[in-house]
Amino acid sequence: MTTLCSIAALRNYTGPDEIVRVLGYHSLHDGGGGTFVWRLKCRLPAGAAADNGILFASANITGTIARDKGLWERLDQEGLSVKWFGARGDGRTDDTLSLQAALDSGAPRIYLPYTSGGYRTTGIVLPGGTSLIGLPGHGKHAGRKPVFKIAPGKDHYAIKTTEYGVFGSLENVAIEGIPGIAFGLSVSAGNFRTVDVSVYGFTDAPGLVIDRGGRSVHSRLQIYGCTPGLQFTGESSPGSAVIFNSLQHTIRAYGTSPSLSAVRKGLWQPSPSYPGSQKTYPRRTARYAADKTIFKDG
Repeated sequence: MTTLCSIAALRNYTGPDEIVRVLGYHSLHDGGGGTFVWRLKCRLPAGAAADNGILFASANITGTIARDKGLWERLDQEGLSVKWFGARGDGRTDDTLSLQAALDSGAPRIYLPYTSGGYRTTGIVLPGGTSLIGLPGHGKHAGRKPVFKIAPGKDHYAIKTTEYGVFGSLENVAIEGIPGIAFGLSVSAGNFRTVDVSVYGFTDAPGLVIDRGGRSVHSRLQIYGCTPGLQFTGESSPGSAVIFNSLQHTIRAYGTSPSLSAVRKGLWQPSPSYPGSQKTYPRRTARYAADKTIFKDG
């Protein structure tokens, strides 16, 4: 079996082996490699793009794409990773196109491996029915979440769900913001959930924006260094609810005291008689101070 160093080398490989091992997408052992088999006379489905993490078009000796001659197909397609689409995760390269290509691939679960540099992006959209799951670090980075490092872009947002999408999740990731971005994470999809998500650094924007028209569930959420930390928008609809179901969350605005950070489990709803928000327990309601740097009822 032939061994190649990158996907670029795979595209230019002309044989004779029909099964090839690739050691990385851009460079050795960067997580984007795998084993590929040559599918003779295999064509891309109508509307599909080449180089989609699973299928790679081959170039002939003149450098033109031989779409009608065959494609390289990834043999092991379990655990689809953003690395298969060329995301570097070095904190400097803009990974937006690679990240979005992975999310638009149609796979129900997309994995985001931990990197020490983080994934730089100008904003990505989570399609309905897709779960983006961070894989923790190992060794000296054991337990650390992969980080999205947000850079200025034309739409000025970090991560948002598809409007009117249904189901999906964001799990075990951190979102690091900068001033001038509209929001950190916006949830408008129905039946969406977050698990172990941290949002921080959006000093002049909401960390999390929730459309109360769709049901969402949030577990072990951390928001800090954002103003406000949590913002509700839209109108409630039958069956909609925003549920925080773990024992403790941390929601702290930029420059506020840690004593204001405790948010215990419950159902958050807007309070018609009180600016801010209220928290509903099965037998008890607790109201928080009207601190609009932490909570904002839009």
